[in-house]
Amino acid sequence: LSIFRKREVATELLLSFLLCTLTLKTGLEWLIFLALSPFFLALSKSANAKDAVLKGYLFGFLYFGLSLFWINNVHFLIFLGAVFYMALFLSAFSLVAYYFLSTENLFSRFFVPFIWISFEWLHSLGFWGMPVGIIGYQIAPILPLAQAAKIFGVYGLSFLIVLSNIFFTNILSMNSRNVFVKN
Repeated sequence: LSIFRKREVATELLLSFLLCTLTLKTGLEWLIFLALSPFFLALSKSANAKDAVLKGYLFGFLYFGLSLFWINNVHFLIFLGAVFYMALFLSAFSLVAYYFLSTENLFSRFFVPFIWISFEWLHSLGFWGMPVGIIGYQIAPILPLAQAAKIFGVYGLSFLIVLSNIFFTNILSMNSRNVFVKN
């Protein structure tokens, strides 16, 4: 845990909690359109790929730990195995996305939504596939946007959510560069 700064760990903890509460009917579902921005910003500021993978795994472990908590009613070891397994996908996503997010070229960041939906699709395939945690499902209470799933599917909604988060990440990264510049 020494490679993480306290602020980044607190941000990821808060983000995991926020994402999981957005799956409930809270009336705050629209926050999903900027909830991933701190995570993407933390990935873009990672010291190296190993740091990004660890951040992704921590985020995935917390997010899926809260999302899959209902499995704990079946058996604790099944729950733990599912969380460790699902967190691997966000860890792998973080490795690939790190290379796009850490560049100064803001245009390259727009490949991240394609990477995100690819990993969402991968973790829903096969015998061990679980379509749990697909963020496109979280905007189901926002009816006009949820109806777009008829055309684009849940992965299209996920793409839209991640794209808006990349937009806000670009804004945050531009602001974070200008905040500490002395006049």
